[in-house]
Amino acid sequence: MNSREEIKAIVESQRAFFKTNTTLDLSYRIDALKKLKAMVISHEKEMEEALEKDLGRHYVEAYFCDIGSIILEINETIAGLKKWARAAQRVSIAQPCLKRWWTKPSHLTTLQLLTAAMMWLTSAWKSALIKSFTLVLQR
Repeated sequence: MNSREEIKAIVESQRAFFKTNTTLDLSYRIDALKKLKAMVISHEKEMEEALEKDLGRHYVEAYFCDIGSIILEINETIAGLKKWARAAQRVSIAQPCLKRWWTKPSHLTTLQLLTAAMMWLTSAWKSALIKSFTLVLQR
């Protein structure tokens, strides 16, 4: 087991590395994920043994519930990373919504209704709600 000093030194080393901004590069992230996947696959037997010893899991259960899930998550992250890292496109929905609010109230969608109501809130709340709607629209 590592001592507190060793753990503290490891954490400081990782923080210093993170501050170099090396991890911002997409190719670095993808390479790191591929290395993690290779490590999980190469240490599959040790992980199965540890899960059996600690939790009493059969090796098949350990693979399907834990090890295989980790590999799938890594694969999904690698596949989606380029899309997730793209610059966000912001869409303003407030102006069209306000026009429809007064002219065609029967055609309001929930999002338009909430956006129109949001316009009456204080500026701090408005800003926060617009950000949350922007996140919803990005998905």
